[in-house]
Amino acid sequence: ENTMKRVRRPLVQLDAQGRVQSHGAHTPLRGIWHTTESHDAPSIRDLEGIVSFWQRQKKGYGAHVIIDKSGNSALCVPPEKIAWHTGSRNTGSIGIELIGFARFVPKVWFVRRRQLHKLARWMAWLNLAYDIPLVFDVERGWNGHVDQPNQTHWDPGPGFPRKHVLRLAVKYRTEGWS
Repeated sequence: ENTMKRVRRPLVQLDAQGRVQSHGAHTPLRGIWHTTESHDAPSIRDLEGIVSFWQRQKKGYGAHVIIDKSGNSALCVPPEKIAWHTGSRNTGSIGIELIGFARFVPKVWFVRRRQLHKLARWMAWLNLAYDIPLVFDVERGWNGHVDQPNQTHWDPGPGFPRKHVLRLAVKYRTEGWS
């Protein structure tokens, strides 16, 4: 039986599929964490704002998922489609944008508990649905934009709690989520 049919995707508060450009089909192998370098807004206004920004740019940029501080998420591009979020590393990559800044220190990230937990649920689901391993690995696993070769961005920043998020994802992978 298809794993995707048995495991429900994390809850999406904004379905932006079709509003963010995709660039052909691919097989996801890795996930890449990003920060939007933008502030939080009430409700899903920050998610809407990022989608609108990508539309206004008209450059084809985007990501698969955006998650805000409150744990609201937007699905922008289906995982089996390519989104342009990391220069020359888009094919095979799932891009997840976190509303926030690369300059955040760990203390700030840990206050954003709902955001980290929603990220971990997405990672667990992507593991079950597309077999992306829940390990830190640049080729086949999870990593930051900064970890990809030949990049100019440093997100999600040195304070991002990657080990904590990976542990949470393994927990959700094992125990599930509602």
